[in-house]
Amino acid sequence: MADVPVSAPQTHVAQLEATVRSAHAMLQAGLIGNATSLLAAFLPEVQPNIVRALTEIRSNLDRSLLNAERR
Repeated sequence: MADVPVSAPQTHVAQLEATVRSAHAMLQAGLIGNATSLLAAFLPEVQPNIVRALTEIRSNLDRSLLNAERR
């Protein structure tokens, strides 16, 4: 079977998809800082947006946990 050439954009998309899946798993495990670092390393141009979004997620999660403890 011959190797099929893969274009650079396809490789970039595959890497991005794998990065997003990994970051999603980290978020589900509560590893928000790790997910932020992973995404920021892959996409430095959108780092401020990622940090802002993950900070909001952390805040909402903390609020939810606090409310659950009060019940």
